[in-house]
Amino acid sequence: NKNLLTLDDLRKLNACYTISCNLIEENETYKILNHFIWKTRYGKFVHDYAIIALFFERITPQQLQNFTETLFKMLIPPSLFWAKQVNMVIKDLYDILLRISSPSGADIFFVLNEYTKKYRDLFEKACDQEIAGYNTWKRLVCLLCEYLQNPEISSAQLFNQGTDIEHIQCFTDQEDPEKIKNEWKEELNRLGNLVLLESSLNRSINNKHNKKEECYRQSVYKTVQALADCVSSWNKEAAENRRRELTDKMAAYIFSTGTGH
Repeated sequence: NKNLLTLDDLRKLNACYTISCNLIEENETYKILNHFIWKTRYGKFVHDYAIIALFFERITPQQLQNFTETLFKMLIPPSLFWAKQVNMVIKDLYDILLRISSPSGADIFFVLNEYTKKYRDLFEKACDQEIAGYNTWKRLVCLLCEYLQNPEISSAQLFNQGTDIEHIQCFTDQEDPEKIKNEWKEELNRLGNLVLLESSLNRSINNKHNKKEECYRQSVYKTVQALADCVSSWNKEAAENRRRELTDKMAAYIFSTGTGH
C-alpha cells in the first residue's frame, strides 16, 4: 500500500508503452528484436522490461532499441544451454528487474553486459551440443544465424512464413541412413548441419540430396543460398567448419558490449 501507482504514474506508464508500440510499427529492427526476445523462451518474464526501464528513466526513448538488443544478447546463452529449463535464470532476471526499477545504481547497460559475460561458458558448451532434437533451441539459433548474415531481412520473412529446420546432410539419408549416422555421429544433429528453410522447399526435397542445390538457390534466406554451391559435395568436415564459423559469428555478436548509444 505504500507504493501504489498514482494517476500520473499510470499516464507515464501508458506513454512508455505507446513509445514502444510506435517504435515496433516504425522500426523493423526493433520489431525483429522483440520477436527474438520471445524466441529465447524468456519472453513472458522480460517482455516489459524495456517499458519498465523507460518508466523509471533508466533509459531514454532513443536507447530503447539498444536496451532491447542488449537484453536479447544476454538471454541467448542460457536459452541455448538450458534447452528444457527456465528456472536457472529466473533469479538473475528478478535481480535485473530490481536494478531496472531502482532510480539509482549502476548503469543498466553495464548490468546486462556483466550478466552476458557471466554466461559465456554456457554459450561455448551449448554450441557443441546436438540441437536437432530441441525445436526451440534449433529454431532460435538458425533464425539468429540468418539475421546476422542478412540484417536487412524483414520481420515477415524471418518470422511470419512457414519454415523448417533442414538437415543439410539428410538425417534419414535415402541411400544408406545407418552408414551416415555411424560416420557423422553427433555432427549430424549439430548447428553446422542445420539451416533455416522454407517449408515448401523442404517438402519438395523430400530427403533427396540431388534436389537440394536447386531448392537452396530458390530460398530467400542467405544462409541457405550460401550452401547452394557446396551442398552437392557436403560432408562432415564441411559441417564442422560451418559450425565453428557460425559459433564465432554469434559469439562476436552476443559478447560485443552494448553501451546504449
